[in-house]
Amino acid sequence: DYVVENGARPDQVSYDLYEDEQFYWIILQINEITDYYNQWPMSQLQLDDFLVKKYGSIQKTDEIHHYETRDVFDEDGNLVLPGGMQVPGDFSFRYPLRPGSFSDSFANLQSGDVIAVTNRKYEYDLNFEKSKIQVLKSVYLSRYVSEVREYGKFLNQINNLDSINSIIDVGDLR
Repeated sequence: DYVVENGARPDQVSYDLYEDEQFYWIILQINEITDYYNQWPMSQLQLDDFLVKKYGSIQKTDEIHHYETRDVFDEDGNLVLPGGMQVPGDFSFRYPLRPGSFSDSFANLQSGDVIAVTNRKYEYDLNFEKSKIQVLKSVYLSRYVSEVREYGKFLNQINNLDSINSIIDVGDLR
């Protein structure tokens, strides 16, 4: 696990991890990033510019994007409603105070108990999730590179053949 620092590019992460920026492609590949501009985390400055362009003004970035539940526990400490679920602003939730209780003792979660998430917080959270990536331990770096090269040679051999039919029996595919 690795968290990309503010504004760091894949080549900079590669240099920090492997002391060589040329392995940026491994970082992108391991994290299945095929669109650097949309899948790599933005710097704080880029994100703030993006917010104004997307929402039209700084004021609109502070408008409510959605509401989320918070963790709610009963008297015994059991989780009865997990936090982070998107709900309408007038969401309410009723649950028994004690598990298995069929009495009239119920608790209510009112709309004031949900969390309002602004457009800004929503986009910041999305960007932060993008910054959490997986990286290859440096001890495996040379092996990974050699396996990719071998696979590339194999693909090159296939491309140089007259027909893929000479490799597989087309009848097996039916």
